[in-house]
Amino acid sequence: MGGKTGTGVAPIVVERALDLEIPIKVAVTIPFSFEGKEGREHDLTAADFLKSKVADTLIFDMDSLKKEVGNYGVGEGFAEINKRIWEHLLESLIIKIVAKVDQIFRLVRIIKELERHKESGGLTYEELKERLENVHDNEYD
Repeated sequence: MGGKTGTGVAPIVVERALDLEIPIKVAVTIPFSFEGKEGREHDLTAADFLKSKVADTLIFDMDSLKKEVGNYGVGEGFAEINKRIWEHLLESLIIKIVAKVDQIFRLVRIIKELERHKESGGLTYEELKERLENVHDNEYD
């Protein structure tokens, strides 16, 4: 943000992606105060709008970053932002992988439950449903 093009286009791109049900993550960089108060306020408003549309929005305020990491060159500042974006993406990916693995383990437990009860002559739908609801996480560990 800061150059008006990104500030103006980003909300349109985000809304279009949401309309098309495309999963998105947003990373916004708010320029330094010395780059202009009016533009900065406009960028902060646009960032708030984006955050209201996409819960997974990262906002990097260059003034705040400077306070956190101290004096740095522009290249170092953007390198820090890139590092934080990658950390966030990796964390999100790990969370999704763990959730998928959990789903797989739950399916395995359900399959084992079905196999165990298949030999007993089968179960009615209600009996099967009740038993599957009572499958404990560590039963087949």
